[in-house]
Amino acid sequence: MTSRLTRAAGIEYLALAVMFSVPTIQLSLAAEKPIPTTICDILAAPNNFQNKLVKVSASVKSDGTHFTMLIDRVCPKLGFTPQCPDTNPHCSGMAKIHGAVYKGHPGTIDKEVSGAFVGKVDIRAKGIPKWVIYIEDVSDLISTLKPE
Repeated sequence: MTSRLTRAAGIEYLALAVMFSVPTIQLSLAAEKPIPTTICDILAAPNNFQNKLVKVSASVKSDGTHFTMLIDRVCPKLGFTPQCPDTNPHCSGMAKIHGAVYKGHPGTIDKEVSGAFVGKVDIRAKGIPKWVIYIEDVSDLISTLKPE
């Protein structure tokens, strides 16, 4: 008799746990949707985007060795350094960026590279680089040679 009551109580607790965890799971998935924005908007209000997942359309600028940035043509003087997240040091998004940047002559002096980038914003009070986006996805990446 006791084992039936214990088993019944266990099933009730399990049902309650599932019932209350499903909305939590749905909320956490909804919270992971990227915020569509621009690099200029992030630079104008950085505290609004710190540690947030964003989706931006941007151009890639790179010297082909030490410097790669995502910039917006509307505010091209500042931008974000794309990096892989610590949890995924060999992320496919950075591989896509590198593939476009190093195609032909390394860097973007001879080409225009642009696309849509999803990543988490990290604005550092100290350290270099100051403006970082941890790349989670890259899409619509286009690389076109500049006219000579």
